[in-house]
Amino acid sequence: MKPYRISSIIGMGIILGMISCGSAPPPSTPETQEEAPGNETRQTLTAAQERVKNLRKRAEDFEGSIYYPDEWNSAESRYAQVEALKPGSPEEYQEAIETYTALGDTYNEIGLKAIPRYKETRDQAVQSAREGALEAGAAELLPEPLDSADKTAAEALRLYDAQDYYAFARKSAAAEALYILLKTQAAGLGIHSEIETHNLSRFDPTGFAAAEEHLQQAVSAYEGRDIAAAQQAASEALTQYQQVADTGWEALAEEQRQRARTVREEALNLKAPVAMKEAYQEADMVYTEGEQVFSAKDFKQALELFTQGANQFTVVRDTTAKKRQTAEKAIQAAQDKIADSDKRAKSAQAKLRGIR
Repeated sequence: MKPYRISSIIGMGIILGMISCGSAPPPSTPETQEEAPGNETRQTLTAAQERVKNLRKRAEDFEGSIYYPDEWNSAESRYAQVEALKPGSPEEYQEAIETYTALGDTYNEIGLKAIPRYKETRDQAVQSAREGALEAGAAELLPEPLDSADKTAAEALRLYDAQDYYAFARKSAAAEALYILLKTQAAGLGIHSEIETHNLSRFDPTGFAAAEEHLQQAVSAYEGRDIAAAQQAASEALTQYQQVADTGWEALAEEQRQRARTVREEALNLKAPVAMKEAYQEADMVYTEGEQVFSAKDFKQALELFTQGANQFTVVRDTTAKKRQTAEKAIQAAQDKIADSDKRAKSAQAKLRGIR
């Protein structure tokens, strides 16, 4: 019995010693056999992923997807695939790094090709906005703000040359916004001058006062460099100025319309279509065109046509009236002559009877 007990105790001690000292290795598994990637590898993959993210955004921001749709769609398909990867081994990490690097190169190429085309599009937009401002009279009405806008556009080009493309995009958009604002303000000032020259505000004084207030708001916002607010206020001022002008021109056109109708009726009563057929028809054609233009709400043109028509009808009426007066005088003179002749004849006959 003793040998058994001693051997058992010795065996148990050996086992406990092995457990306590940790000298027995754990069972092998596939996971512990694979080598985990190092921190440097993980960091390299993260950097490659970040590079792709940035270059992809740049290509998209500068319209690469629009200018080069086939290349963009192909890159996007590869991007979706590589984003779905879950690398585990060093080899898989290396493969992912190479894939992200190549994809970054593709997005970089798309972006580099897109940027010059983006600039061309921006330059055209800025130039078009500037021409619109000039056509609206900005050079004469707003010379200092126009000079400021020109300097902003020049600064955008400088930034592009310095390869600061995002700053270029922002500055170019700012220049375009300034030119559009100047176009709106100049158009409003032009109509304002038209209203003042022809005293059109008397037909809508409330609307005119509101337009003046919005114009002042636009100026204040511009001075505070809030271009969006300035554009909004200037647009409202332009709309209201136009409404005031339209109301005024319509009222003036209606006045001339009624004048033309009155004179036309007077000419008709004098039989002008018969006495002065050609002149009457010419006047009537102008009047009819005025009615058509008035219906189309082109009140300034209608005013001109009704005024012209009324003047022509006036000439036709007055000339017809003079002709009629001349004819009536001639008839009266003839009648008087005939009556005088009859009187003389009767007097002669009476003398003859007295002689007899």
